[in-house]
Amino acid sequence: MKIVNTTANDFEHVVSLFQKAIQLQGKKGYQVWKEIDKVGLEKDIENNLQLKIVESNNILCVFSIQFSAPLIWHKREKGDAIYLHRIVVNPKFKRQKQFEKVLIWTKKFALEKWIFRTKLTQ
Repeated sequence: MKIVNTTANDFEHVVSLFQKAIQLQGKKGYQVWKEIDKVGLEKDIENNLQLKIVESNNILCVFSIQFSAPLIWHKREKGDAIYLHRIVVNPKFKRQKQFEKVLIWTKKFALEKWIFRTKLTQ
């Protein structure tokens, strides 16, 4: 299992995962997404802000990260956090703790980013 950036070649597959998630949400009676923000997805991919969990050439999960969210946090936004967005698990790999893998990766990434940032300011 590895976590790497999604690429432009993954775009159609990522859109398909979002479509499946939207269908499942509708069946369960709640909707997080009504439509797919394809422009946002393309920008995340271009900016290396969307990642995928891959195992044996299968995409198990996709998620996006951001380093600021002023529209959500307003004055409390300090640019010192990593925000997770657009998390979608491939239905074929549900119940395999994909979100736990995302959290473990995010904590490690945040620590590495913080250590690197600290070294630059010293």
